[in-house]
Amino acid sequence: SREQVRSKNKETLLEMYENRDPRMAASLILPYTNYLGWDGGKAWMKEYVVVPSQVPTGSGLLVVNGGKEQYLWRKFVPEADEGGINNRSDTPINFPLVRYADVLLMLAECYNELDQLDDAVEMINLVRARVDMPAINNGDAWMAATTKDEVFARIKHERAVELAAEGH
Repeated sequence: SREQVRSKNKETLLEMYENRDPRMAASLILPYTNYLGWDGGKAWMKEYVVVPSQVPTGSGLLVVNGGKEQYLWRKFVPEADEGGINNRSDTPINFPLVRYADVLLMLAECYNELDQLDDAVEMINLVRARVDMPAINNGDAWMAATTKDEVFARIKHERAVELAAEGH
């Protein structure tokens, strides 16, 4: 039936987000995750979906942006009864100017440029340890970074993921 297909599609989609970097869910509203919003003078809780073409009318799912298939930011976006915040300048969330993770990644880049790769990897791993991520050079082949270029690629990746939506 149509409902079974829809349920199977939802399961398949949810499986795609398992075992991912936990910072993804902290930064983005992922499909079929709850979002507590505010609209028209009242608060509401809805599941968010990216692919609106699969959303049945009256399902209680949140479809946004005219049906475009894209992610929306969760990071620095207030949830709950905030009285209809219209833009980031009205938000009660403090926007960080400098973060400790950014300082660690800058230091990692310095160590890498000085060919002190072990020290650079140690700084990267300090950032990753905060969210219980596997360490770089932990013995798994897919986590290896043994050359200056490989370590620099890891630094760039950590910057993109850790500092997402922070203007870097």
